[in-house]
Amino acid sequence: MIYFIYNADGSFFGEISYFLKKLSGRDKCKLCDLSHNLIFQKKSWDDFLKELDRPYQVLHINELPESIKQLNLTYPSILLEKENSFKELVSRKDFEHIDNLSQLKETLETKSN
Repeated sequence: MIYFIYNADGSFFGEISYFLKKLSGRDKCKLCDLSHNLIFQKKSWDDFLKELDRPYQVLHINELPESIKQLNLTYPSILLEKENSFKELVSRKDFEHIDNLSQLKETLETKSN
């Protein structure tokens, strides 16, 4: 299972808060930028997810299971769960060097094998 974890709260107020922080430049979520425009999910993101060869789950920080919370990661992040353990495939720092979905796909292919 691959987990895509946004650096945002998925609740209604969390979404509004993130939107305001983003507009003011106080917070970023590169995964959010890759998957959404200002309001809606991008079709390119939907296509990207459909092309994955593994099951996946997209989560916000308020939706994390305890097993992921215990890892004490910074977000956004992409994790691979294999045999009840987690491997961080893309860290917040890695996202600084990813500007589009093609680069994300290439990074995932390299790190998940």
